[in-house]
Amino acid sequence: GDYFDYLVFSGNKLFVLTGDVTGHGVPAALIMAMSKSVVGTIARFNLTAQQILENLNQTIFENFVQKKLRLLMTLGAVFIDTDSHEAILYNFGHPFPFKKNSAGEIQMIMPSGGPLGSRGKLIGTPMPIKLEKGERLFFYTDGLVESLSMVESLGMDRQTNYFKIFENYLNQFKDFPIQEACRQILKQHPFFEIQKPQPDDFTIVIVERMQ
Repeated sequence: GDYFDYLVFSGNKLFVLTGDVTGHGVPAALIMAMSKSVVGTIARFNLTAQQILENLNQTIFENFVQKKLRLLMTLGAVFIDTDSHEAILYNFGHPFPFKKNSAGEIQMIMPSGGPLGSRGKLIGTPMPIKLEKGERLFFYTDGLVESLSMVESLGMDRQTNYFKIFENYLNQFKDFPIQEACRQILKQHPFFEIQKPQPDDFTIVIVERMQ
């Protein structure tokens, strides 16, 4: 049920989305495919990022939640003006993104919001940020974090902060070229040390201001 996409708008605007549907199997895959189709279709009508998200939320609510299917979608997204480098972060119940700042430090940033479809009205507070040259945003799905709890060497008690462990893990690859960073974050993930079936999808999306 993982989903990611990007849309390029006129006026040098970029919209990047990363999502995860609750549950597994065919129903989750159906929502993911429908979401991609809805976003791609309504983006042609010169809507704002906010309007696209409102339409996606309404579609999930009407087609799945109101029909008692109880399927929701978490989503992290960023809308970027590539001329001014100003951006708006959105988060709807999704794992919070990390940002590599101009000093090279990894920090979690926490825009707030509830999962798409949880209400008929979009629930969330957009967070404006500015991206400096070389800064990166890391979006990911919860499988990359939750699977760490299955690795005994990392600690398996309730006090273990797996998001902090994942943050430290990202630090190893924060300066790699983007494609290589994505490849190595997935390839070297500690979960694969235990040689068990992968419990969930793993998705990582990196956005960088190049100049």
